[in-house]
Amino acid sequence: MAGKIALIDGNALVHRAFHALPPLTSPKGELVNATYGVATMLLKVLQEMHPEYAAAAFDTPVPTFRHVEFLDYKAQRGPAPAGLHEQFGRVHELLDAMGIPTYSADGFEADDLLGTMARQAREAGMEVVIVTGDTDALQLVGPGVTVLTSRKGFTDTVLYDEEGVRERYGVDPPKLVELKALKGDSSDNIPGVPGIGEKTASKLVAEYGDLEGIYSNLEKFTGRVKQQLVEFRDQAFFSRHLGKIVTDAPVMLEPERCHTGRYDRPRLVELFRELGFKSLVDRLPREEKSGGAGAQDGGAVTSRNGDQPSLFAIGDSAPNGQQVAPAESSAGGAAAAESTAEAPDRTGLELDYRVISTLEELDALVALLRMAPIFSFDLETTGVDALKADLVGLSFSAAPGQAYYVPVGHRPAGEPGLGLLGAQVVANAGSDDLPQLPLRVVLERLKPLMEDEKVLKCAHNGKYDMLALSRYDVYVRGLAFDSMVAAYLLESTQRTLGLKDLAWSRLNVEMESYQSLAGKGKAAVTLDRLPIRRVADYSCADADMTLRLMRSLEPELEAKGVKALFERVEMPLLPVLMDMERAGVALDVPYLQILSTELYHRIRELEAAISDAAGHSFNIASTQQLASVLFGELMLPANRRTKSGYSTDADVLEELKGTHPIVELILEHRQMTKLKSTYVDALPLLVNPRTGRVHTSFNQTVASTGRLSSSEPGLQNIPIRTEMGRRVRRAFIAGDESWTLLSADYSQIELRVLAHMTADPVLLDAFLKGEDIHAATAALVYGIPISDVTSTERRIAKTVNFGVLYGMSDYGLARDTGLSRKEAVAFIESYFQRYTSVTQLFDKIKAQAEETGYVSTLLGRRRYIPEIRQTHKGLKQAAERMAINMPIQGTAADIIKIAMINLRHRLAEMGLKARMILQVHDELLFECPREEVELLAPEVKRIMESAMSLQVPLVVDLKLGHNWEEMGGYPL
Repeated sequence: MAGKIALIDGNALVHRAFHALPPLTSPKGELVNATYGVATMLLKVLQEMHPEYAAAAFDTPVPTFRHVEFLDYKAQRGPAPAGLHEQFGRVHELLDAMGIPTYSADGFEADDLLGTMARQAREAGMEVVIVTGDTDALQLVGPGVTVLTSRKGFTDTVLYDEEGVRERYGVDPPKLVELKALKGDSSDNIPGVPGIGEKTASKLVAEYGDLEGIYSNLEKFTGRVKQQLVEFRDQAFFSRHLGKIVTDAPVMLEPERCHTGRYDRPRLVELFRELGFKSLVDRLPREEKSGGAGAQDGGAVTSRNGDQPSLFAIGDSAPNGQQVAPAESSAGGAAAAESTAEAPDRTGLELDYRVISTLEELDALVALLRMAPIFSFDLETTGVDALKADLVGLSFSAAPGQAYYVPVGHRPAGEPGLGLLGAQVVANAGSDDLPQLPLRVVLERLKPLMEDEKVLKCAHNGKYDMLALSRYDVYVRGLAFDSMVAAYLLESTQRTLGLKDLAWSRLNVEMESYQSLAGKGKAAVTLDRLPIRRVADYSCADADMTLRLMRSLEPELEAKGVKALFERVEMPLLPVLMDMERAGVALDVPYLQILSTELYHRIRELEAAISDAAGHSFNIASTQQLASVLFGELMLPANRRTKSGYSTDADVLEELKGTHPIVELILEHRQMTKLKSTYVDALPLLVNPRTGRVHTSFNQTVASTGRLSSSEPGLQNIPIRTEMGRRVRRAFIAGDESWTLLSADYSQIELRVLAHMTADPVLLDAFLKGEDIHAATAALVYGIPISDVTSTERRIAKTVNFGVLYGMSDYGLARDTGLSRKEAVAFIESYFQRYTSVTQLFDKIKAQAEETGYVSTLLGRRRYIPEIRQTHKGLKQAAERMAINMPIQGTAADIIKIAMINLRHRLAEMGLKARMILQVHDELLFECPREEVELLAPEVKRIMESAMSLQVPLVVDLKLGHNWEEMGGYPL
């Protein structure tokens, strides 16, 4: 029997993956890192090694013959870590769905079964590859038998054949057990011969072959080696017995059960959905079915169709498996031609996807959309930057299963790109025979529809589409539902909120990926280069799934009590963010060029100083070389190891401050190089050539607490506590000399939320009196009058005040304040003894999370934290910190969002030219003509301070200046 078989060491893979991968969790909080690792390895083996057969072996709970014969066998191993044992059941589910049979036998280890099945497979003429997480199986390598094992990480693998084993160990594979007999194996508690290490053992085995050869030549040995060999002779032979993998275990390989083509794809997809393994679905092979070339199984909604002169329709499989004829055009076009491909859709809906190619069809579509209760829309463009990308086409859906694509920007290869509202696009664009209407004509017809706020619309990541259309002077109004925002509000910790991911997880539909459509890497093309038919299929599915997602998500918003938050905060925030992104911020590029040169010289000075401190030059960016200098040459205390050596991350270096002058130099070097590369050199490259401004993207659906973040550039992490970091802010300026920047910053908003939620009398009293809250805390903890609080005591209290919101430990306090660990412990204990209501609130929040699986803000925003029920200590502690922080930080985020919405309305009412341009944490930045400052500033302060009513006042500090750094207080 020819063919290749993969024999899988189930136990070794599970253990290796568990310890190699971070503690990944499923959407329900189940620990799945080992399961994910095994799934990844199995797919890697199937795709890269193409075995015709596969089988897996596992240990059983029954003691093996080794345990019976040697009570100390593996006795040093403690109990399995929390979260490991539960994953074996998931791995068995995975193997079962993949059609890979499992074998086990009481009294024998998985290695013994692998050895036995490998022998049986070779006798049947098969090629064998053993897949394992350790190197014990290398003794089985031989003619036709290789071992695939992991090294660094988990899926970084090495395949050992006989030469590979000899190269690494210096002996033939069967002789590895002789090495183990001599040097022992600490992982299995096999004793070997004391005093003989790997080097000596390898030399002896290479020269004498095996134990018998060694002991028949004892007269040639002298000294301690001979003494140990003589004294521990029986132990050596017994160790070999323990370490030798048997090949005659009571198991029989059944090749007919092991065919790799037996996997159950729908079941596997469903398992991946439950575990949150969306990234692995695309790696599953698809089963080809007769009757079409479309994507099969799992609800794929893409297909290829026969020639159609003016519209595009996809037939679909009915629930009984029969082909359903495409529906007649509801946009005024001719009846669809019969489809030549099937694309099964598990929702059971007939698909009717059409291309709009004539003015009559476009007018009919506009009329249809105007009459619909709500319709979805989606854009296809030439890039991801909405303010730079050109429009390729638009798709619309007013009913599930029906969608329409309006091409406007397809062009043949070699033709120059289209400008905004440029000339008509020629027919046959993209190398197919479908004509497209001129862009200007299409937008003239669509603009009244898209700008009518009474015509309700939905989109997925609608801010992008709105921004892209705004370039063409089309300003979308009436966006009532954004499925990405809704999904985020329902589960803010979701790893992926893309349309394809949500269709897969919520609608059980697999959609064609963008990479599948446009290609990858160097082979990738922009969508305007693809045929209209090809993009129409893809884009119609986007609009269709968006509408279906709305119908799925909307009832859940109501059921989970967040519909009001969605309708009154998150959706009204979308146009606010869009306006801010369109406005952008002016940048002082010449200043940044000067700063870049200054940083360059400072970095060179630091490198010279670091070389002097080390006594030689080295690559400071190399963590291995840096670790060698710090811990090898300078002998600094090393407390943390990684898989590749000693850690040199920021926390480690912070701990080393004061131990050697080189540490502070390295920390400054890192800070300077990061500032230069991330901001000073990168910011000028982000200036939009059309507007001359930088347009950051505000991310509404990233932070699980509800906070906004920004990217391209990311403004949240500019280190403004350092002088050089503040100088980066200096580059953000008012766009005109006659204009100015106005900064409005909430003062200690999270502490004010904490005071409201705890109703702590000390906190409430301090804020109501307008006292310095950090000085008040220091006075309380130290038991002294507030007037006697020193600056050092206030600084420590400030660190704790903010730190407790994030679960700060005594180690963190000691690191940030210079206190000893003992002093830090005492301060934190004293803090919670004085602020008992804070302790009570945190206990209440954790209890709520344990009971319901989520925590909430004052407005009902939820964060689900299923990990808080985990037995894994690290996961549970992290979950408790997240639970404590979220209601406070999330409420603060809600407050500033409400303020932003109200400010947008007020600025429009006042008819001011002023505009809101940036939001960073608790700060809003405005750009306005100087003559409007007296009108703008009081309104900004009033609206922000009245965004939410708390037991303590919200306070906003105003500053004014031409750039973001040099801002002075504004007297109000």
